[in-house]
Amino acid sequence: MSLDTITDALGKAQAFAGLDSEQLRLLAFSSERKTYTDGAVLYESGTEPEGAFVLVSGKLSVIDERGDAKPTSVEEPYSTVGEMALILTRPRPTTVKADGSCDVIFVPRQGYRKLLDAYPELARAMANKLQSSLGQFLNALEPTRKKIQE
Repeated sequence: MSLDTITDALGKAQAFAGLDSEQLRLLAFSSERKTYTDGAVLYESGTEPEGAFVLVSGKLSVIDERGDAKPTSVEEPYSTVGEMALILTRPRPTTVKADGSCDVIFVPRQGYRKLLDAYPELARAMANKLQSSLGQFLNALEPTRKKIQE
């Protein structure tokens, strides 16, 4: 996969919306295309993350081993899996496996961090996005909190 193809694919991923063509190209330069066969593990629960994955083609299974939940499928092209690994070094909460053959782009945290260092406005925008997402998450938990307090 050429640098231009990786740049184009990253530009279609919601996780990188707002990046201009130069920023996408810089990120693509540190990213890597990978192909996985059926059942191959992209990452395991409990491991230290090194980056995120953008699904180009195929299907992934996300398995939460902390409960009895059924695996979740990721099939939408240009979906990002493990996005929080771009900024956090916490162990991964899920295992992700290829469900059939799939192509992904691995985006390393180090490359993403270099991009944020070069473009501080991106870091501010990301902080605002995280703040909004956290607020929505906490609001969604409010009914549960009230039930627990009753």
